[in-house]
Amino acid sequence: MLRSVNTVRHRGCRCAAFLVPGDGGVPGKYGEGDGCQERGCSDDRMPSYLRIEALKVASAPMRLKDMIQESLIFPELPMEDKAATLRHMVDGVARVFPELKAEELLAVIMDRERLSSTGIGSGIAIPHAKLSSCRSHIAAFGRSRAGISFDSIDGKPVHLIFLIAGPVGANEAHLKALARISKFLHDTTFRDRLMVAESAQLIYEAIAEKDAQY
Repeated sequence: MLRSVNTVRHRGCRCAAFLVPGDGGVPGKYGEGDGCQERGCSDDRMPSYLRIEALKVASAPMRLKDMIQESLIFPELPMEDKAATLRHMVDGVARVFPELKAEELLAVIMDRERLSSTGIGSGIAIPHAKLSSCRSHIAAFGRSRAGISFDSIDGKPVHLIFLIAGPVGANEAHLKALARISKFLHDTTFRDRLMVAESAQLIYEAIAEKDAQY
């Protein structure tokens, strides 16, 4: 299992070192001045296993299961229109993450929807926003068996909605999150499983199992 890695700053250097919890005989910490993984840096004291660890972290995919939780899964959305549905989901996000203001999040999402609908067809929508008050990427999921009018590109109702909120400036991570969700939802078997799952727990389990495939 990949060990968790946290970034810290070197003393007198603009590059980054890593702290790695020890296990399997590996020393517990490498702190300031113990070497740098940054390309072009002259500090080459970072042990080779730690450089490999850094590369693993840099290339590791964003896990959807780490962005979402059962309390942000809405298996039975009762609304039939876009605005009411997004309001319902945003209110749920703000209850779990009170540092996010529902009105601000909804305003950013609706501004994005006015530019072009995030209903991408095949019954799918991925509304998204970036906020300065958002510390990390957060996902919520909603399902409507009846379907929601969402101005989708194919003109059809939306049944599956993944809402994403992320920090301002985290453009690469934001795109990775959107791309991962889009990739998952292109799988009709996965979409079918989300549609028939009978609880938030079963929906979360389906997401976690899909995550494990990539």
